[in-house]
Amino acid sequence: MEAQIQQFTLPSKTTKILVWHQGALGDVLLAGPALQAVAAHYPEARMTLVGGPEQLGLLMASLPGEDVWNAQRAIWLDLFQGGRQIADPLKNLLSQFDLALVFAPHRRPEFLDRFRLAGIGQVFWLPSFPQARMPIRQLQAEHLQAGGLRTPLKPFRLAIPEPDLQIACSWMQTRCRPGTPLAALAPGSGHARKNWPLASYAELAQSLEEHYRVQVWWVLGPAEAGIEAELQKKFPHQELRLLKDLPLSRLAATLGGFELYVGNDGGVTHLAAALGQPAVVAIFGPSDPVIWAPPGAGTIVIASPQDCSPCTTGREIHCPENICLSSLPPEKILAAVNRVFQRGAGDEL
Repeated sequence: MEAQIQQFTLPSKTTKILVWHQGALGDVLLAGPALQAVAAHYPEARMTLVGGPEQLGLLMASLPGEDVWNAQRAIWLDLFQGGRQIADPLKNLLSQFDLALVFAPHRRPEFLDRFRLAGIGQVFWLPSFPQARMPIRQLQAEHLQAGGLRTPLKPFRLAIPEPDLQIACSWMQTRCRPGTPLAALAPGSGHARKNWPLASYAELAQSLEEHYRVQVWWVLGPAEAGIEAELQKKFPHQELRLLKDLPLSRLAATLGGFELYVGNDGGVTHLAAALGQPAVVAIFGPSDPVIWAPPGAGTIVIASPQDCSPCTTGREIHCPENICLSSLPPEKILAAVNRVFQRGAGDEL
């Protein structure tokens, strides 16, 4: 591990930082502690974030953010085309920055050099993918410490702008019974084999409503288009309460008013954990919770009991069946939920 940590030092001063991060929602949120530590190390600096605008936009209220730029714009092509000159528009855009923080799975010297050729004097790479079986936040902390940053990484909390909170609160007030605990169940993820069976989620929903008089809401995004129809079949005589296809900022503001969230290893689970409330029960099967689990005292991680789990640290899941999750009984998840309601959702778990 030590040999893989770059031997570059961070500058002593900087006022304009470019943050390059093309990762998905969960990867971006796992970088939150590193970004906050850099912001604390350079209190005079402002950050411009480049990547997916929706997920990076979530961080603006938590960082000294100045702007968010879309990494899909054509102007960035020169960064990926070694051997040719950097066009003036990109040089003019990037020459204002003193430091670039580049989050990427691997250190690619030729790619980092393109930032320098565009006019950024200091370029620092931070891994967004594991090089060993350790939490990503710890790996990033080691790289920052090797670069001279002594600010300790603290748990990341996502700040929600007050207008977003007010809109979400008003919307939920018209749809919830006063004083009723709210639970969000997110049965999808970025990969079908990372999903606990929908039948198990349905059984959990019934138990929550019967044992705790909880009002259950289902979190569904575009990737879960077929799940809504399946839920209608499982609950033919009930009106489903859906948080469906919400913008991430709206979803974050809404989930902050819930007592409980249960979901698979995916971006929305990281989003819920980063809020501080609700209490989060995160279900892991083929992916490794040591690396990918969202941190926080309010998070309970449930891992599969199968000896073969976890079976991957990468993006690909080669197991033809997700037996690691189908063998996970609802009773085990309900036991974690019991801890939440016995202690109170806001207490340390």
